[in-house]
Amino acid sequence: MKGGVVLLIWVVSLFAVQEPPTEFPDFPANAPPLVGEPAAPILDTPQARRYRTRLREGAAEGPNFNGHFRIVWWGCGTNCLEWAFVDLTTGEVTMVPLDPVPCFHPRIDDAGRPHWVESSADSRLFIVYRCTCKGNQEAGGKRLYVWEDGEAKLLREECE
Repeated sequence: MKGGVVLLIWVVSLFAVQEPPTEFPDFPANAPPLVGEPAAPILDTPQARRYRTRLREGAAEGPNFNGHFRIVWWGCGTNCLEWAFVDLTTGEVTMVPLDPVPCFHPRIDDAGRPHWVESSADSRLFIVYRCTCKGNQEAGGKRLYVWEDGEAKLLREECE
């Protein structure tokens, strides 16, 4: 009997500490797909005007996030990355309010290309790869975000 109780407690504890899902299909897009040509980005802030070329080039590539959005990123100096969301149906630009973080740690794909931000047009989940993790300067990692109510919400940070 005592062994059965211990086993039951162990099984329950496994479910209690289970991490939320982190696969793109687990967070399906909640915005409809783009129909037609992408709208030109609306450059109505000083920051959006400063990065107008990169925003226009990125938007022209079509959606890569949450149905009809494009995540556009660009370098801002040595080991620095800034980015924005562009709604390709309206042209609205949402500059990411997160501070530019130095030393982004890219994921290298099978072709050897770096990816600092990973996303899917079929999902509202996106992943940012970083050189530091949970304050540890020696460990790289990634932050998983989900787009909810028009903003990025951190799900969790995973260290390598």
